[in-house]
Amino acid sequence: MSVNALATLLILLSAVLHAAVNALVKTSDDGLLTRGCMNAMAFIVSLPFIAVVPAPSAEVWLILLASMLVHWFYPFFLVGAYRAGDLSAMMPLARGISPLGVAVLALIFAGEQLSVMRLASIGLVCLGVAMLAFERTALAAPRGVAYAVATGLIIACYTVLDGIGLRKAATPTIYIAWLFMLDGLFVGATVGWLRRDRLTPFLRRYWRQSLWGGVLGISSYGLALYALSMSAMAAIAALRETSVIFAAAIGALVLGEPFGRRRIIAACIVAAGVILLQMAR
Repeated sequence: MSVNALATLLILLSAVLHAAVNALVKTSDDGLLTRGCMNAMAFIVSLPFIAVVPAPSAEVWLILLASMLVHWFYPFFLVGAYRAGDLSAMMPLARGISPLGVAVLALIFAGEQLSVMRLASIGLVCLGVAMLAFERTALAAPRGVAYAVATGLIIACYTVLDGIGLRKAATPTIYIAWLFMLDGLFVGATVGWLRRDRLTPFLRRYWRQSLWGGVLGISSYGLALYALSMSAMAAIAALRETSVIFAAAIGALVLGEPFGRRRIIAACIVAAGVILLQMAR
């Protein structure tokens, strides 16, 4: 199996898990607390690895700290979008913006250039994703749209930072372990403080959901980071956004959200973009 094929397999698996994570956040009584518990779980899981992997270099430390700060904003804007609109509308809007942002930022800061065919493939994926977002359910929630757009820009920023950090680190494992530790500690502690009055009763009631959410979240982004270390950042970012198709299916089958002809067409466009991306050089 080629490196690109393996990266594709990893990121598509990550996309499935990512859709499940977002469904858990959307259906939770407190989406922010759910995200905070997921981050706290990432912190706990990363601790044994921190004990055995080397410390990052000074250059990688700077990237880790910058990424940690950008990651910190993500759960607050994501939960804001889900409070204002449907999962199957807000998630595609947020995720559809990010690959284009990644392509621009990766070109500027990492010198990563893409062929015309790859750019066209990424454009197809983004088009299919956007079709899922720009429906009446999305346009009826302008506040949710604003949060979703901001979320997409945040995703683009931390994806490029993580992509650069993975390439600068001696091994991807070093960067991944330290990122999970720092991000889990920072976000988990912040959410725990903000929700300190609700934390104990929430955990008593939803500890199983929080545990599974943490496992899914760690697996999803861990796979994404490994794939990001193996292939072009913009291409990987576009492939991970296929998670919106899985999210739309979950929204229809579990949450009772609509899944009509428009979403079937969008799914086909995304699939075509993914196939072309694998054919592109």
